[in-house]
Amino acid sequence: MGGREVESFLSHLATHGKVAASTQRQALNALVFLYRDVLQIPLDQSIAPIRSKRKPHPPTVLTENEVERVFAQMEGTHLLMAKLIYGTGIRLMECIRLRIQDIDFGQRQLFIRSGKGGKDRTTFLPRFVHDELHEHVERVKKLHRQDLEQGFGEVYLPNALARISHEHCINFELALQGRLVERTVVMPKCLHNVHQRSAQATPSFSVFYQ
Repeated sequence: MGGREVESFLSHLATHGKVAASTQRQALNALVFLYRDVLQIPLDQSIAPIRSKRKPHPPTVLTENEVERVFAQMEGTHLLMAKLIYGTGIRLMECIRLRIQDIDFGQRQLFIRSGKGGKDRTTFLPRFVHDELHEHVERVKKLHRQDLEQGFGEVYLPNALARISHEHCINFELALQGRLVERTVVMPKCLHNVHQRSAQATPSFSVFYQ
């Protein structure tokens, strides 16, 4: 059985077997492995079978009533977190890592840093969550001041900025970057831990502050 027969077999899977595209690719990979590593027979690289068609799968979207029912079962900062994700379309980890400096209340915008694919982007801040988020940020600022008084409150700095500010101390302003309230994440925990990258005692930033 050569390349022509392999191509015919894969086309048969698509036209008569009605298999999914992933199943057809799996069959092709299995045949390539068989010929290359077991039989040690070169297989024609110009194989072009009829491809299985991908079936569109429209996403399941909650209705407004369903969303309201979900919100009714939540409270506190977790409810604020859900509202922010729902209203802005940001991802869960993007919400968790959101810093105070990335919120522009005047322009009603959020700046998402290093999102999917390592890309930055902006999104709008809905009116229905604007005031509630502003009050939450003020509480986080108060928590940050308390942490500084207790010798904590220094947040994790991204990439090489932490190394420069702590090892070289180019200037006083740079050395204090980790203690600026603007760099504090919007949703810290009240408990402290040692950050796994920086080995600093910092607030644990896994959920909204409660």
